[in-house]
Amino acid sequence: MTSTTASLSVGEDASTVFIAFTEEWTCGGFSGPLNYFDVAPAIEVGLEPGVGGRIVEVYDEVIGEGLEEARITVLEPSSRRAWKSSVDDVI
Repeated sequence: MTSTTASLSVGEDASTVFIAFTEEWTCGGFSGPLNYFDVAPAIEVGLEPGVGGRIVEVYDEVIGEGLEEARITVLEPSSRRAWKSSVDDVI
């Protein structure tokens, strides 16, 4: 098993950035035709908060269901968020 880590430097404090990437998930560049598994029915990528929450490619706007892409495995506010993919071998 391999692990990949990415980092990004921005001009904001850690708390503000963490909230933006967690609560405003669809604004962070993760939604869009190039990032969807099934572009035809995809509306957005949703994020359920907290450890165990799902990252879901939403196909039904009313109930918010679609393809589960991953599950949140680590959530350390202002510090770190990690997930395990449900659709490929990426952790």
